[in-house]
Amino acid sequence: MKQMKYVAILLVVVLGIGLMASCSPKGSATKEVAPSETVDTYGAKSAMADDSLTIDKMLQYAIQDEYLARSQYESFAKTFEDKPPFTNIMNTEVYHIEELKKLFTSQTLDISEDQSKNYLVKADSYQKALQISSELELANVDMYQKFLEMELPDDIFTTFSMLRADSMMHSEEFEKYRIEE
Repeated sequence: MKQMKYVAILLVVVLGIGLMASCSPKGSATKEVAPSETVDTYGAKSAMADDSLTIDKMLQYAIQDEYLARSQYESFAKTFEDKPPFTNIMNTEVYHIEELKKLFTSQTLDISEDQSKNYLVKADSYQKALQISSELELANVDMYQKFLEMELPDDIFTTFSMLRADSMMHSEEFEKYRIEE
C-alpha cells in the first residue's frame, strides 16, 4: 500500500513539473517562476516534499494551496468568460480559506500572506484549464492525505478531512466538464 502511495506521489510531482513547464505564469503582475522552484516553494507541492511537517507548516501549506486554487480559478473564470465550473469552485475555495483561518486562530499562528498570484499558470484552451484545475485538486488531495496520516488535533483532522473530500469532488467536477466539452 505504501508503495502505491509513493508511486501516486511521484506521479503527481512528475505531472506537476510537466504542467508547470508547459504553462507560463499569469499576467504581467506575476513573477516568472521556474517549475522546480514552484514544486519546492508553495502549497501542496511543497508539502509533499517536506519530511519534517509540523502543525504550523501543514496549515501554512494548506492555506497556500487554497489561495492558489482560488486565484487560479478566478483567473480561468476571467479568461474563459465565467464558463463553469470555475466560479462555483472558486467560491468554495474562499470558504476553505476561512475554515483554515479559524485553525490558525485556534493554534495562535500567523496567517500566511497570499502570494498565489505569483504561481498562476495560463491555459491556451478551456480544456487545458480544466486539466490544470483537476491536477491542482489532485495534488491538494494528496497533500491532505499525507497530513491525515499524522497525529493531529481533532479540529484540524476534521477540517483537513473535509477539505480533502471537497478537493476530490472538485477534481471530479473538472473532469466531468472535460468529458462534456
